[in-house]
Amino acid sequence: MSSAHPVQEERILHLVNLLILATTALSFGVIGLLAAGILPLMFVSLVYLPGLLLTWYYREKGFFVATGIGVVILALEFLFYTMFDPLFRTTVFVLLFITYLAICGLMAIVSVLIHREHQRVQEISDSTGTALIITGPDRSVRVVNKEFEALFGYGAKEVVGLLSVDAFFCNEGRAMISRALTQGAGTHPSIFETRGRTKDGDEIDVLVTFTMYPASNEAVISVIDISSRTMAQTSLVKANRKLALLSGLTRHDVHNQLAVILSSVDIMEDAGCGKDDPVCSGAISAIGRAAETIRQQVAFMKDYEDIGVHKPLWINVRSAFDAAAQRAPLDRPGVPIDAAGADVAIYADPMLARVALNLVDNSFRHGGDYLSCITVRAEQVGDGTLRITYEDDGDGVAAVDKERVFEKGVGSNTGFGLFLIREVLDITGITIRETGSPGGGARFELIVPEDGWR
Repeated sequence: MSSAHPVQEERILHLVNLLILATTALSFGVIGLLAAGILPLMFVSLVYLPGLLLTWYYREKGFFVATGIGVVILALEFLFYTMFDPLFRTTVFVLLFITYLAICGLMAIVSVLIHREHQRVQEISDSTGTALIITGPDRSVRVVNKEFEALFGYGAKEVVGLLSVDAFFCNEGRAMISRALTQGAGTHPSIFETRGRTKDGDEIDVLVTFTMYPASNEAVISVIDISSRTMAQTSLVKANRKLALLSGLTRHDVHNQLAVILSSVDIMEDAGCGKDDPVCSGAISAIGRAAETIRQQVAFMKDYEDIGVHKPLWINVRSAFDAAAQRAPLDRPGVPIDAAGADVAIYADPMLARVALNLVDNSFRHGGDYLSCITVRAEQVGDGTLRITYEDDGDGVAAVDKERVFEKGVGSNTGFGLFLIREVLDITGITIRETGSPGGGARFELIVPEDGWR
């Protein structure tokens, strides 16, 4: 991971080298002052400074250089410091030298361990498959990894300390990052899709995870290229639209031919064809019923072909049911639909509005004479999912039919309403089941995945 701009690294290196030279000169000065009797012996610890700096910044090589400086200082101490008995002086200076080597050795070991840990973190960062950016309080780039260089085309030397994080995103992405910054530290990561901008000016679809460092204004931004996924989604949508177009043309032709058949049946019945022949009369009636069934199935095809044609959206549940209430059958005007408790957005196919309408239509058709109200509520479940409950106070669903009602062809009308609902919801992983009590009203529970609601 590239953690500093090369100019900054060069300045740090120059500063460290100057400090080493200055502290080395200070060490020799201390030896001279000690020999002159100007400084007490306790100041001899100042000679440790160059060794500490060397071993911290240069690790193993620094330890050998520090040892050399220590040997020179030890020799100077023997030559010029003569205030004590030679045996005592020798013992003290040897012990000080050993202590000096021990401290420098420990410093070198600690520096090596920290450097290796830094290398390990760097290797992990570079192998995650995710571009990482760490920004400062002013949104300037402080750290990037190799995945960032590969994705955006910039070298670390071109961005660290020089560019703002805004340089890598389009206007929408910059606005989202600004909003995430205003949330402050300690919040949950912000995850959003936007458009990134490479060094060459190309735009790419990216998934961004934005996290603030606790108790600071620094942020960690991870970026994943999702251009391939977006292209696949776009291709799938185009293919679905073409299939829908072909289906629509075929459906239109079938509908016209059915109109001819049904009109012919009406003409034959008006003309009394087969009136005196039960076989012919039965055949004509059978033709009429079969044609009507086909007409209903063709009508269902119109609804079903729209599933998956458009990308899923964040749709407000309450708004969907409020719209369904406006389109409720006129023969049941006195049944209120209360969806105030479902003021949440879920990630669903745009046909969610049709799901709401079909549920309401199902209640009106099968709720019976005692149906008086419909309520929709949403609540978070313990595992993070969202449960949306749709209830009416009608006749309810028989125990044996709780699962069968979602099968195609089951029902007293076309038998496609609840089947269509389950198919639409399944596109974004939403499940539905009937949990009401027979005679106590219908109760449908929709379970929305943890990442599918907000």
